[in-house]
Amino acid sequence: MDTTGMDQPAYRQAAIDAVRQLSVDVGIPAKLEKPKEEEIGQTGMRHSAAH
Repeated sequence: MDTTGMDQPAYRQAAIDAVRQLSVDVGIPAKLEKPKEEEIGQTGMRHSAAH
């Protein structure tokens, strides 16, 4: 990203916009939901079995 000629608020906003676009491009959800209790237990068991 070329920030030549941008003032500080403009290049800060450009950086924020770039990070937001990157998260969309790689498929990171915009909002995270609280995991269900049974999902937490399953994740822990999978982690334990892997190590």
